[in-house]
Amino acid sequence: MRVALVYLDLLEAHALHTNAIQSQKDVQALVKLTTLFAEQGAGSQVEVDRAKTELSQHRLALLDAARLIHVRNAQLVQLLHLEATQQLTPREEVLHPIVLVEEDHDVHHLIDEGLARRPELLRQQSALDAAVLRTCQESWRPWLPNVQVGGSAGTFGGGPSGSFNQQAGRADLDVLAFWEWRNMGIGNQAVLWQRDSQLRQLETGLAMLRDQVAAEVVTASQEILNYRGQMKAAQESLTTAKSSYQRNYQRVRQAEGLPIELLQAIQARIQARNSYTRSVTQYNKAQFRLLRAIGKIPERAAEPATP
Repeated sequence: MRVALVYLDLLEAHALHTNAIQSQKDVQALVKLTTLFAEQGAGSQVEVDRAKTELSQHRLALLDAARLIHVRNAQLVQLLHLEATQQLTPREEVLHPIVLVEEDHDVHHLIDEGLARRPELLRQQSALDAAVLRTCQESWRPWLPNVQVGGSAGTFGGGPSGSFNQQAGRADLDVLAFWEWRNMGIGNQAVLWQRDSQLRQLETGLAMLRDQVAAEVVTASQEILNYRGQMKAAQESLTTAKSSYQRNYQRVRQAEGLPIELLQAIQARIQARNSYTRSVTQYNKAQFRLLRAIGKIPERAAEPATP
């Protein structure tokens, strides 16, 4: 799962870089527009300087987005044990939400599924069953005998004086039963206490592991719902920001406003783009975490979800 999460980080970095490129283009257009208005006497140099300052900030943001791509690329290359200089390019050109676990599942059903599927729970349960058997063996050991069975066969001869003329077959069967009391039973009791302590430790470990699995399922489920809401809010904000930009741009073209008034709409659109990118990334990560929490693997390639 770690590889999947780091890959999503790399995909997010590429999406943020794309956002930064588009944002820089928007601000470059603003600089040209404010410069044109200033040359025609409809604006001031102050507005031009402000637009150029904003452009410098976006150039820095673009460089930082490129840096983030290299950092996350190196992290993924390390996990995949590839050549350190290998450059990985995501297959996806656009960042989309993916659905690995349907959101309409009841959380109690998901918890039950996780408790039934998680391999560490199955391993812990097997260890607990073995401990129960060992404890039972130690509790009965002083009362159940150890049995040894032996047998022998051959011929037996005899006769008067030193004669062995009379030969006959002979078979012996020996059965031995004995009880083992270590140190007059004190040693047996000590071993039983040890086995019982190990059993309680495994029972506690299993209970804690079950609680951990349930918490992971609930946390991932809530994250999915939360980031779904964030995606919707970011999408609405982006739509509003685009509409605001278009209206302000029309006002500027009709000489009803100054170009610098576009700056706030540009900034709002930039923030909405990045917020949507981050919320989609976190939503996809939560999907993978929930998939792991319930102990499943994808049965097919994930399909894009509707934002």
